[in-house]
Amino acid sequence: MIRAVTETITWVKVEKPVFDLAGVLLSSLGFAAICAGIAICFGSVLGAVFIARALRRERRGEDIPLGLDLGARSN
Repeated sequence: MIRAVTETITWVKVEKPVFDLAGVLLSSLGFAAICAGIAICFGSVLGAVFIARALRRERRGEDIPLGLDLGARSN
């Protein structure tokens, strides 16, 4: 015996999707502010370490390198 297959279609009403440009912009600005804050914190810590290292070398009397030694050429 062949059974008759009945299909049931159910429709669900869904609202039309809306692109939230303001939300995207605000979340992007928030992410950029967080990245800038982290960069400022790391830069401040790194700068403080370099300054402290230079002051320690100065107290010991060591030379502080001010630039790259590219070698003096004499003609």
